[in-house]
Amino acid sequence: MFKKIVLSTALLLSTGVAFAADDSFYAGVSAGSSKFDTIDGRKTSFTGFAGYQFTRELAVEASYGSLGSFKILGADVDTKQTALSLVASLNVAKDVDLIARVGYNKLKADVSFSGRTGSGSDSGTLFGLGASYRFTENVSARLEWTRPASDTNNIGAAVVFKF
Repeated sequence: MFKKIVLSTALLLSTGVAFAADDSFYAGVSAGSSKFDTIDGRKTSFTGFAGYQFTRELAVEASYGSLGSFKILGADVDTKQTALSLVASLNVAKDVDLIARVGYNKLKADVSFSGRTGSGSDSGTLFGLGASYRFTENVSARLEWTRPASDTNNIGAAVVFKF
């Protein structure tokens, strides 16, 4: 019985060491510009994200951020986005990848007007295209266009850290 406990403990510890050495997890931040088809002008967007890279070509990524705040017809509107995406990468040159994403997206708009508040939400398909450049094994930058809703486009630059 003691041998089984020692063997099990050794196996668990070695799995933890191997897991800690795995650099498939990553996280990052993005800043960009959102354009809503029904609103004049662009709005500043910010997003935080985290992901897991299964292979060099495929990852899953979760994100949360703001697509911007604006006024429309006297009301203040603040938009937020939560998404879960599959991200595909294609290496095209040394340290350069093209990326494509498709996923599920939930948008939420908080509205305030004359002291009253309300909110609405919508969900649907998110997709995007972009490019990534690796500065080091653990640090890269992205430039990406995404379409989080049928009437919204976002262009953002991100820094990504693998750990």
